[in-house]
Amino acid sequence: MEYLYPPEDTEKTALGVRNMANILTDESRLTRYSVLRKRKKILETIFDISMFLIILAAATEIIPQFISGVLQGFFLGELRPFFVFLGVTLSMAFFVYALFRRDWRFLLPALILSLLLTGGGFFCGLGSLLSPFAIAAALIVSFFWLKLQKEEGFPLFEITFNEEQERQKVQEKRTEYRTLQAQIREAQEKLDSNAEMTDLLDADSQKDFMPAHLSNYHERYRNADAVVHSVQPHDDRMDTVTEPEQSGEMDEL
Repeated sequence: MEYLYPPEDTEKTALGVRNMANILTDESRLTRYSVLRKRKKILETIFDISMFLIILAAATEIIPQFISGVLQGFFLGELRPFFVFLGVTLSMAFFVYALFRRDWRFLLPALILSLLLTGGGFFCGLGSLLSPFAIAAALIVSFFWLKLQKEEGFPLFEITFNEEQERQKVQEKRTEYRTLQAQIREAQEKLDSNAEMTDLLDADSQKDFMPAHLSNYHERYRNADAVVHSVQPHDDRMDTVTEPEQSGEMDEL
């Protein structure tokens, strides 16, 4: 007989696909994602408010600083207002960038810089009030945002279409593999295990193809008896004593 081997274990390969070993069910994941989406929306709202306040403060600071810096710097020969204008403009640009990054490593220097500019009297508009408040609020929220970024599913917090397609492909491979195993099992049961092996070199011989032996874990106890048999009680005494048969040589002696 010739052995017909099945293809490689596609089920074991499919089980190695990413995210298929997640212990959470889809229902619990969706419930958790719903909570995380609400939390993300609240944090983004605070960031948006802080950004609006910084842009408003920049508008009230840059325009007056530009007028005073350019007029006094170029026409009156005073360069200090012009350099103050450049410093305030660059500072406001850095504040906007720090809020855009939503990272405490940028927001903390931005807060320190805003306090220095406020204490030094470089702000002439709403910058002294809005800038420290907006950056401080964003700095506090950035720590919650950092924690949210480490959650599974960030930033969408939903089961993606690619994951659904990947899961469907895995299920199709698993079904195909189990169907193949069932066909092999059925073919094995129909074969005569006592048949003699034919000569492979003989062209006239009728060759029987026998599928390879199934070696999966679920096949180990397929025909096992599920009933647990109790151990028969016994003592240390023998019921009968049989004498050994004496050989002819012992009789002669």
